[in-house]
Amino acid sequence: RMAAPREVLGVARVERDHLQGFRTLKTVKTFWAGEVVLREKPFLQVSEDSDARRLAAFAALEPQRRVAFMQAVSDGEIRDRGCAPTPEQVERACAAEQVELEKAEALHVLARWRFATHLHRNYFWEQAGTLWHCCAASVSFSHDPESGMATVTARHTINPQMRIGMWMVEDAHVWWKGANIRSAAIQAAGLLPHACCCERCQGDDKCRAFKCPGCLDHQKRVKAASTLMFVNSRAVLMATFIGWRRVIRVSATWRERGEVTRNGKLKRWRCASCDFNVSDSAVEGFVRLEEALIEDLKDLRSIPMDRLVDLPATIDARVSLDHWMAPAVWMEIYRRQVEDYGQLTFAGTLAALRTCEWFLSRKLPKPPQQVIDTLADMMFSALEFLQSNITGVRDFRVLYLRAIDLIRDVIESMDRTLLDQFKAFAGAAQNLRRRCAFCSKFIPEADTTFEDEDVSLDISADDECNHPVTCVYCASLNYCDAGCQLSDWKRHRHYCVPLHVPFRSASMDKIFSRQPP
Repeated sequence: RMAAPREVLGVARVERDHLQGFRTLKTVKTFWAGEVVLREKPFLQVSEDSDARRLAAFAALEPQRRVAFMQAVSDGEIRDRGCAPTPEQVERACAAEQVELEKAEALHVLARWRFATHLHRNYFWEQAGTLWHCCAASVSFSHDPESGMATVTARHTINPQMRIGMWMVEDAHVWWKGANIRSAAIQAAGLLPHACCCERCQGDDKCRAFKCPGCLDHQKRVKAASTLMFVNSRAVLMATFIGWRRVIRVSATWRERGEVTRNGKLKRWRCASCDFNVSDSAVEGFVRLEEALIEDLKDLRSIPMDRLVDLPATIDARVSLDHWMAPAVWMEIYRRQVEDYGQLTFAGTLAALRTCEWFLSRKLPKPPQQVIDTLADMMFSALEFLQSNITGVRDFRVLYLRAIDLIRDVIESMDRTLLDQFKAFAGAAQNLRRRCAFCSKFIPEADTTFEDEDVSLDISADDECNHPVTCVYCASLNYCDAGCQLSDWKRHRHYCVPLHVPFRSASMDKIFSRQPP
């Protein structure tokens, strides 16, 4: 049985992770975003990716350095990972460079090299080599090609005693899929021999959500009880008599349907809105529906566009739009619209906004940089399209202001460095809020929630209004008075959307597909 080594490195400690089966780095102090957690020179390096060169570099070490190299990775970790080379590979490597090493020793040397190739194939770092895959990537890794210096940087705030890990799967878009999909990709890449057991995979899988059947039953009971109460004052007693005691306990109030997520540590499916809590065997029907949908969506590029547009409704009916399959379809719709037409369209803009809304609603940790770049391209393309169509035949003022609020929250949660690029769009939104939506007069009492935006206003004494009103329905457009609001209602009523309506609702489909009035 392998011992549990604990080595303090000043800012991090090497500990054995019993869930993952290998040693990991854990912080000793708090690190802020962008702060360097670890900086280390390579313990050993080779000029090319060759097992023979690796053995020759090890043979050139001093005896004490050889012992330190062998102690950097234990035999138990190598067995758990299955990264030991075959005897034939060892013989070929020894014969190529004529290295004077015993076959057993050469096998252990190559096994330790292969254990650390997830960072780089030509460098071996003693401390940074303990970094391994984590779905909630807390650090990023980089190295200087000239000196080989490895640098581990915090991607967000890291509290003490937190495990340090980074995303290592080549396909970064697997990051926002379910824990079962991520574990399969990690095992296929050879990073882990078993399912991932990081903090994110051990918690509630927000990317893999189903509609709660318990909440649906409750809605039906409440609706039936409300109907009976409307007809008969003794409906409460009648509902209790036929077994609707839950309706009496909770009272006859309408409750939104919750979502069921799987907890990786407890291995149970739970709902946050009701007491639904079952094992894996109790939701086999939902899992089979999910597997069938995943198989149908395996190759999204081959699905015709007319069928692709109808897939979100199918996903909503079978599982939920909170499932990761919904943003996968929306991202494919966005890509098709850009490639087919050479520019963004109404359908592509709506798909981009729905994707951003999904990422924000899931409350995920900071994604890999590749995912951030993809989302940033979608967000700013959608804002440019809406901004260019504000003064057109369609009235997209409310949708533009709603998109500004949404994308601002997404940037705040993922990458604040994008705020500089976002500032120009936020300034245009602020000008919309400070002007009357009909006569464009300045409204000093309008709500100003943005700060430090590029807003330039040329205001004269006759260009102000003193009795502003706000559209109660959408709470987005401001007017000088009720007269301006009434005059603008003929155009605004077709595109007025209440605040609680999300972008993935059917009313948004009607707005983006509606012909201009």
